[in-house]
Amino acid sequence: VRAAPPAGPAGTAPQALPTEAIQLDNRYIVAPVADGLIIVDQHALHERLIYNDLAERLADGPLTSQRMLIPQPVAVTPAEADLLGTHEDLLDRLGIEAAPFGPGTVAIQRFPVLLIERAVSPSAFLREVLDRLAEDEPVGSEQLMAALLEMMACKAAVRAGDRLGAEEMSDLLARREEAEKGSACPHGRPTTLRLTLKDLEKQFKRT
Repeated sequence: VRAAPPAGPAGTAPQALPTEAIQLDNRYIVAPVADGLIIVDQHALHERLIYNDLAERLADGPLTSQRMLIPQPVAVTPAEADLLGTHEDLLDRLGIEAAPFGPGTVAIQRFPVLLIERAVSPSAFLREVLDRLAEDEPVGSEQLMAALLEMMACKAAVRAGDRLGAEEMSDLLARREEAEKGSACPHGRPTTLRLTLKDLEKQFKRT
């Protein structure tokens, strides 16, 4: 005879298992599926989704940008100024315009709307772009574009530690099914772990 499950407070029915997604440590989304459950890294998944969106938009033309009300100055070396000139077309496709602004300085005139909406610092982002452009190992233009799109997606994605509402979690999970190559973020980290009922049974030694 099986023992009855522990009783709850008097007059209450046994508590049902959750059927909706929950957020764990403001980093992971845990959701039930037909054969077990999935654990999603919210930043990695969102980064993959944004990267895919940016790549699709770029195929139709430059990314949407916004002219800065107050151009942001960035100090540059002569070599960095040359890099900006060399890659001007590439930056224009990303929605970034940085024009000369006096000796040893450029001013960011336009910046991608996506990054503005996510409160990404234009000057800090351009500095990261310059560091990437200055790397010794030469790469093709498409590889370089992919690397810069990865940077943009990483900056625009929800962060580990961001608290998400039920609707935000639901949207991410729904789009997970749409994402091509959604099993990994652009940096190669997995977006989702799946635990089947059989996996759980093994952990609880029910095999």
